[in-house]
Amino acid sequence: IDLPVLAALDIDIRLSASEVQIGRTRVDSAAASAVVTNGQVSINLGEARLYDGRLSGTITALLDGPVLSAQADFALEDMSAAPALSAMVGLDSLGGQLDGALVVSGAGSNWENSGRPSLSRL
Repeated sequence: IDLPVLAALDIDIRLSASEVQIGRTRVDSAAASAVVTNGQVSINLGEARLYDGRLSGTITALLDGPVLSAQADFALEDMSAAPALSAMVGLDSLGGQLDGALVVSGAGSNWENSGRPSLSRL
């Protein structure tokens, strides 16, 4: 994607689905939105229900001159570990419930200059 093109776009998309299949991973329901305006991209996963739990999160990116900064923030609650890990990564030896949060951020004028993403909470 040519980064300056982001500043010229104005997009607002809302999606909802009763079922989504991504590889071997099945999502029972999901609601998401994507908004692009004035060089800022916001993607919001209001809630996705999968493996008896919930996944929610946001991804934001802002183009400020030649610099693109981005942050992703996700939360996972009450997911059944055994079927989720089996479908997503082929791991069959763990059970229980999964809960967690992940925040990743980075900035740069291109992928080489952005350095390693920053994990601020895991």
